[in-house]
Amino acid sequence: MQANFADIIEANFQYGSTEHLLNGLSERELNDLADLYAIRTQGNTQPLLKIFAKRLSDQSLIRVAKVFGTKQVSAAVNEYASPDIQSSFNTKVAAIDPVQPLSGLATPMAAPTLDMTLQEIYLEFRTAPVGSVGPTAAIAETTMYSAIWLTAAWKTGTAIGNQLHDLIVTYDPSLDDAIGGTVAGMVDQANQSWDQFTQGEYQNSFDALFGYPVTNSENPAGDFGEFSDMDFYLNACSP
Repeated sequence: MQANFADIIEANFQYGSTEHLLNGLSERELNDLADLYAIRTQGNTQPLLKIFAKRLSDQSLIRVAKVFGTKQVSAAVNEYASPDIQSSFNTKVAAIDPVQPLSGLATPMAAPTLDMTLQEIYLEFRTAPVGSVGPTAAIAETTMYSAIWLTAAWKTGTAIGNQLHDLIVTYDPSLDDAIGGTVAGMVDQANQSWDQFTQGEYQNSFDALFGYPVTNSENPAGDFGEFSDMDFYLNACSP
């Protein structure tokens, strides 16, 4: 999943409620998403800006311009937005200081390889239907995904737990600071269990740690169907 970061971000905004998704992102989340997107596209932010220009309000586009650069966003708006949005945006953008585009050279959160950053995985989930409910849901999904797919690359659950703790501190500091250590041990156990029922049970345990945001969503299989094992487990345990 994370190897296609830019494509997934574009699809999430293209096929989701673009205005709602953008409004749900904190300033830190939007800045990090923009910077990582610029890294992945080598500075070619136009595909995502085209989606924004076609689907966002003038005020939301001003917020985007403050992150992606006023010149770049203005070009996209004037080419793809409706005339009324163009007019209102151009009036408002003239009143703010010009913003330079992101360099795309920022350092992502530490990870074993460039194609496996928990920060990117988090932002992919954060802009998807279940994860867009809030940071806790996106962190829960990131944890559940990491336990199954990343442990082999990271060697131990402790490494994942430490990085998940950094995600919590960065994006959802109200969560218990000790949760990273709890996750580390659970990740090690989950990676040793490969049958569908047991994997689903562990995924459900991770979800419980965060207050069942995925289980209680409209899609207990999670975003991108990544947690179908948990859906299977819940159905198997239901009376």
